[in-house]
Amino acid sequence: SGPQGDRVVAFARKLDQEWVLVLAARFYSQLTEPETLPLGERVWGGNFLMLPEDAPGNWRETLTGSLHQSIETGDGQGLPLAEVFRYLPVALLTVGNEKRERGL
Repeated sequence: SGPQGDRVVAFARKLDQEWVLVLAARFYSQLTEPETLPLGERVWGGNFLMLPEDAPGNWRETLTGSLHQSIETGDGQGLPLAEVFRYLPVALLTVGNEKRERGL
């Protein structure tokens, strides 16, 4: 949700208690200068990936090792896209709260 909500594609998969979220920025040429990735607060501030009601609150981004926690947005639980897209305009999130550094 948010002003850039239509510029993200995402899907979730669940098997028993295991979850995977995949996110990717799209159509972002109007959000940034040429050859600049759409990253961080400047591009994604105020935008959230809204989670299903039964989704967990703690997530680990497997490409960077960064941790993310959902917050209450008024419309339900959401992940702040400015944090999820801090390093890369794509994310592969799994359930977890253990940080594993990947060099970023």
